[in-house]
Amino acid sequence: PLPAADPPRTFARIDRAQTLLGFQPQTPLARGLAQYWEWYRREYGC
Repeated sequence: PLPAADPPRTFARIDRAQTLLGFQPQTPLARGLAQYWEWYRREYGC
């Protein structure tokens, strides 16, 4: 179970980083997810 202070869901947004820091993502979402999945499989042996 989640700790009482944790929200049941979160929604990531980058608009503040874009505005305040000039951040612009360089990796397309599909590629980033594929890279994450490969890392996860290597890290946890799935």
